[in-house]
Amino acid sequence: MVRPSSFYYLDIETTGLDPEKDEIITLQFQNITFTGDPIGDLHVLKSWESSEKDILERFYPRYADKWSFIPVGFNLDFEKHFLYKRFKTLLGKDMFQRLYRDGFCIDLQPLVILMQDGLAKGSSLHNWSPKVHGGTDIPDLYKAGEYDKVEEYIRMETESFLELYRLMIRLMPYYRKQFMQHKTWDVMCKGESM
Repeated sequence: MVRPSSFYYLDIETTGLDPEKDEIITLQFQNITFTGDPIGDLHVLKSWESSEKDILERFYPRYADKWSFIPVGFNLDFEKHFLYKRFKTLLGKDMFQRLYRDGFCIDLQPLVILMQDGLAKGSSLHNWSPKVHGGTDIPDLYKAGEYDKVEEYIRMETESFLELYRLMIRLMPYYRKQFMQHKTWDVMCKGESM
């Protein structure tokens, strides 16, 4: 049996992009090893089975401790911003400290931007993984009551993210070795000027 870790794949689906007026419709997370192997099942908290407030209340105790829940995801700034606003609006909980100051996380999007020579455009998960498309149709599927399609998308997105994450983890030793062998590293460590 694999021992649980503090790393959790984290993602949300929403009715739009504005946390002031849009809602979280699903909140999904899965315990993973640091190398991206799933530990247990993907948990999908669905607002259509209860309410947005209910899924936030159910998620809060798990997320409140910064060391027992370390988010791993793609474009986690979106999740952080939405969670901050919705926790405050619906539960009266100010999560600023947890989400922004103490909010250690592993977000792959900045790495993708670096691999694109600093270009943010095109740095979406579906451009860098087997994920077929973005989630722009999720609000419409939700409004139409096509919840099975929303859940299918979530499973596909989770698998695509974990595949990209595992690939990046496998490549890290190569890049670490290249970085450590670079002359600039020696100069920086010795405090000498370049």
